[in-house]
Amino acid sequence: MASQSLTVAEFIELPIVKAGLPELVAGGEGLDAEVRWVHPLDVPDVSDLLRGGEMILTTGVSIGEDASAQRRFVRDLEAEGAVGIAVELGFAWNRELPKALVDEADRRQIPMVAFRRGI
Repeated sequence: MASQSLTVAEFIELPIVKAGLPELVAGGEGLDAEVRWVHPLDVPDVSDLLRGGEMILTTGVSIGEDASAQRRFVRDLEAEGAVGIAVELGFAWNRELPKALVDEADRRQIPMVAFRRGI
């Protein structure tokens, strides 16, 4: 059985994802990366949880308000091979994602999507 691949850009266009009113806020250069798996993740330590190619879904509650912890979260995801991050607003952050989080994703060319509505 042949496997079907999906890019980050194609993931964002899925009807179930579009229902969350996604907004690409960082990392547009990485939209062609292949998504192997969608992984919900709300823990700060991602080591040993990922295998590469994951699109991360999170509420951000475990990341916290500390800018250095936000940058470290993105760096750790990159080190483990994640290809994108989708954050549902309304839990840790209500209207927009923290600048440190967005800037780090953009610097590392990891697509980051903010969901304006729960999916």
